[in-house]
Amino acid sequence: MFVNSPIFRIFLALSIAGMVGLMIWFVVSKKTEAPAAIVANALMEGEEMAIQWAQLLEKKDNKITLRIKSEKAVISEDRKRINLTNFSMVSYGEGSGRTTIIARDGLLDNDTKDVTANGGVLVMDGEGRAMYTEKLYWYEGKKTLSSDSLVKIFGGNFVIKGSALEVDTMAGMARISGGVTAIFSGRK
Repeated sequence: MFVNSPIFRIFLALSIAGMVGLMIWFVVSKKTEAPAAIVANALMEGEEMAIQWAQLLEKKDNKITLRIKSEKAVISEDRKRINLTNFSMVSYGEGSGRTTIIARDGLLDNDTKDVTANGGVLVMDGEGRAMYTEKLYWYEGKKTLSSDSLVKIFGGNFVIKGSALEVDTMAGMARISGGVTAIFSGRK
């Protein structure tokens, strides 16, 4: 998806080059190795790489299809997982419009393209509908979305609550279960 895109590789190369330049500047300007060690420790977490204030883009036909911004992105050594902290993900769908996900933490599986969002997950679409939950899963292979936490869905004239959610985007079907309540208003 986005980690294998040329834009991400360029971004990653420029980030690494910038950090190496910063470390060299610290060593040369201070005549000591302590600041360089601090910068290196801030970047590396075990064998993983951490990037502060990361922005990842995916493009198709020279148009942005996915934009992820994160306060911190930790890329696993094998590049199979990216852990995100305080992130937003905007998907620019061709026919479905724009969808935004905001959460405290997330995990992107680079092999399967699956996404898990945790903590105050807010999903908004371009038509004014929103959903709130504590945990949300996107399964790329099945094109399904699910949550096993309390779910609240809001629109211009409705509020629906339940304790679980399953959405099959290919079939265009959604199921909310577990103590479902719905409030509809006749006005918009």
